[in-house]
Amino acid sequence: MCYNGLFVKYQTAIVAQYLKLKQTREENMYGDRYDEGISWITILIFSGAGLAILAWLSTSIVIVRQKTAKVIEVFGKFSSVKNAGLNLKLPFPIASVADEVSLQIRELKEDIVVKAADNAFLKVPVKVQFRVIQDKVEQAYYELADPESQIKSYIVNTVRSKANTMDMDQIFKSKNEFEGEVETSLKKTFEGYGYEIVNVLVDDPQPSDELRKAFDKVLAAQREKDAAQNLADAKRIKMVGEANAEAESLTIKGKAFKTFRADIADGNSEAIKSFLKDIEGLEARDVLNFFAGVDTRDAIRDASANPGTLIVVPANYAGDDGRSIALVKALMAETKN
Repeated sequence: MCYNGLFVKYQTAIVAQYLKLKQTREENMYGDRYDEGISWITILIFSGAGLAILAWLSTSIVIVRQKTAKVIEVFGKFSSVKNAGLNLKLPFPIASVADEVSLQIRELKEDIVVKAADNAFLKVPVKVQFRVIQDKVEQAYYELADPESQIKSYIVNTVRSKANTMDMDQIFKSKNEFEGEVETSLKKTFEGYGYEIVNVLVDDPQPSDELRKAFDKVLAAQREKDAAQNLADAKRIKMVGEANAEAESLTIKGKAFKTFRADIADGNSEAIKSFLKDIEGLEARDVLNFFAGVDTRDAIRDASANPGTLIVVPANYAGDDGRSIALVKALMAETKN
């Protein structure tokens, strides 16, 4: 019994020692793990904080592209303008980039309908080239809410006020005046707002559709008028030519007829003298009647040569003329005998 009691006590002591040792080991093992967990959490926290700080500091870097500028604000108030290249600012949210402003030349086109002094409606195309002045980015960004619309308004007002004092022909001839007027007005107004007016171009005015149709009608009528005038001139030239030719022809005929009559008169005079000289008892009146009947007889002869021709002769045709002819013939016969 004693031996068994001792053995039980010894066994109990061993088990107790074993349990104590086991507990000690377990406690040591869990402590190491706990310390190891704490160290990793610390590393992660500091790493995240470092990355966050780096990310926050990176917001201080401002990279600006060529021909642009960036407006920097600190708590909503203008601070500075950063130009092309690498720049630094206070980190966000202390300082922030409000906007990027282009420094390139921009072109604004506008077709302006104007009314001339002679009530003609024309369309005047205007182009304005402008850009932000690099030293006045602050004024250009903050002063004008919509610069393009405001520039258009000034262009329209300037061109219309100038065109109202001119007629249509003057507007077509005054492109340079419009360019100078618009450029002067825009420069005077917008350079103070940070905008440079580089150039102003005014193209040829274009008439309205109604005016173009009216021009087409006028041109068509003018062409018809020119065609009619050309036709009349051609006809007049032809008629004048024909008249001149006829006048020359009549002049030549008159001269020939005059010569012919002179020759006939000379011949008749010689014939009458010959009759009066060679035939005694014959008077000049009888000879003249004889010659006058020659033309009448020739005309009757020529007319009767055509068949179906009706010839009407005076009732007294055989009167004095007939007696004169008979007398001349009789005296001529006696002379021959």
